[in-house]
Amino acid sequence: MKYMVIEIFRTGSKEKVYARYEAKGRMLPDELKYVDSWLTEDGTRCFQLMATDDSELFNLWIEKWSDLVEFEIIPVLDSPTKESNMRLWQTPTAVTDTCHHHNSGHLQ
Repeated sequence: MKYMVIEIFRTGSKEKVYARYEAKGRMLPDELKYVDSWLTEDGTRCFQLMATDDSELFNLWIEKWSDLVEFEIIPVLDSPTKESNMRLWQTPTAVTDTCHHHNSGHLQ
């Protein structure tokens, strides 16, 4: 399962977060895998894509960072999986309308 992890650095902790990361790395349990990450422009929030079959591992990881960072952990699906799931839940007309909407927007 994949998870989007939103890290919000506590007030005044940005430099401490980066210093700890430089000294100790991510400090992830073995079965909690880092996939990719993105930072906000001001560097005070981080969005990390992670994967694990055991969501309890997040608790071990969070313990090592909770003095500096607040966490939000959100289970996510890959887009192809989501699309196939949506087709099961929607009528054929709704799927067509949804696809048309996405293709006619600002994404072209």
